[in-house]
Amino acid sequence: MGLALAWPTVPGTIAGFAAAGFGSATLIPAAMHEADELPGLRPGTGLTVVSWLLRLGFLFSPPLVGLVADSAGLRTGLLVVPIAGVLVMLLSPVLRGRVVTRP
Repeated sequence: MGLALAWPTVPGTIAGFAAAGFGSATLIPAAMHEADELPGLRPGTGLTVVSWLLRLGFLFSPPLVGLVADSAGLRTGLLVVPIAGVLVMLLSPVLRGRVVTRP
């Protein structure tokens, strides 16, 4: 998405949206897997919570992008997506380094 915003051409936009789709296609299953493996929760509980958080994200992120785009412009509004991606990358080390033991 950042590529599409940095180079607003047809090839840049296609490459940017393809990269955003690839990132989402790998992030969501990984988050669901890790949520289902959380220690201390019954199997399926973490997955249910993540599924509901994803639903809330799908519900509230388009109006947030639209609100920012209305007040500051479309390019600025679309910056919400790469900023969220950078935030995910910064927080991703939390998911590594755990050993899960199941009975």
